[in-house]
Amino acid sequence: MEQLYAAQAQTQGKVHELARIWRTQPYYFYAAFGAPQAKIAANRDAFVKATQAMIKANRFIYENKAKTLDIAIKHVRGGEQARKSFDKTYDVIAGDKIWAVNAGLPRKTLDWTNDLLVKLKRYPGAKPNVDDLVDWSVGKDALKPLGVWGADKGWDPEH
Repeated sequence: MEQLYAAQAQTQGKVHELARIWRTQPYYFYAAFGAPQAKIAANRDAFVKATQAMIKANRFIYENKAKTLDIAIKHVRGGEQARKSFDKTYDVIAGDKIWAVNAGLPRKTLDWTNDLLVKLKRYPGAKPNVDDLVDWSVGKDALKPLGVWGADKGWDPEH
């Protein structure tokens, strides 16, 4: 989104938005961190803590727009000139609840994406079972001390 808004500013609005993947494919699972089960087993606490850190960071983002934008601007090319496009981007992404605030693994999203990959013939063999691909316990353990967030704001407790 920030690239769209920057391009629009540079071209006096001649660049147009065609679609937003999260609206055209609302159950597409397009972001994850993966690890082999053996590594998770050997470093389980580190994976749980890393997941907690991501959850906390995303919750911070939603509750602290100004601070979030300050941090983002500090770490990108364009500095303050990027603020306007980042401000618009924040409003779109926050408004559409893109960043996960809980475990980030909605079952319906993973099942839908798995089915799509079958339709696209992305698997060399049989369709894998989502439960064989995901260690649900890492997200659940990360949430235990943090609690589920956002139910009062319409959040999916799994997102």
